[in-house]
Amino acid sequence: MDRSVVYAQAHVRGGGEFGEIWHESGKKHNKINSIIDFITCSEYLIKNKYTKPELLAIHGTSAGGLLISSCMVLRPELYKIVILCAPSIDILNKLRDPKMPYTVNKWNEYGNPNIKKDFILMKQYAPYNNIQILIILIV
Repeated sequence: MDRSVVYAQAHVRGGGEFGEIWHESGKKHNKINSIIDFITCSEYLIKNKYTKPELLAIHGTSAGGLLISSCMVLRPELYKIVILCAPSIDILNKLRDPKMPYTVNKWNEYGNPNIKKDFILMKQYAPYNNIQILIILIV
C-alpha cells in the first residue's frame, strides 16, 4: 500500500551494528560523531527529496532520546516532529552524582561531567543545556 510515507533508520556511530570500532567512534569524547551522523542522514533525506523539513519526524527512546533531542536543539530547522520516550536530556546534571544508579557505568559511554575535559565536550551536545526555545505539546 502506497501512502507516500518514507521510513528511514539510521545506524549511527555508538551503536554496535558495524562492530566495535564503529561503536567506539561514537562514544565518550567522540559522542558528537553519532549526532553529526544522524543530522547528516536527515540532510541526505532532504537533499535527495525523500522528505522535507516540514514533514520530517524523528523518534528516540532513552539513550536514543539523547541523540534525537541533541539533533533537535542543534538543528531545529530540520525537523517538524520530535518524539522522545524516556529521553536522557539532562546528562550533565544526571551523570554528576556517582551514587545515582547506573551513573558510573554511563561515564564509559558519555564521559564524566566531573572531569573538565569531559564536561566541555558533553556540553557541546547536551540537549538541556542547548535549548533555545522549547514548545511542549501534550495530547
